[in-house]
Amino acid sequence: MITFLGGLAVGLVLGPLLLILFAQWKVGSELTEHVADEALRLAFAEPVYPSAPDSAPPAGLVREAVGLGSARFSPN
Repeated sequence: MITFLGGLAVGLVLGPLLLILFAQWKVGSELTEHVADEALRLAFAEPVYPSAPDSAPPAGLVREAVGLGSARFSPN
């Protein structure tokens, strides 16, 4: 009788625990698969470049960045 009650108690504790662990593993593997698919899609996607007028910074900022301008900001 004690063995039966001990087995029942262990089963009542381990059963839900194993069910929760299985559910987490299943959801985790599906999530991992989704992330891997998205990473592959992004890796082989065509690169998107900004248009020329929006991508060019003002000339003064370029000179300041490379050290060719004066210490002050010059718009030209």
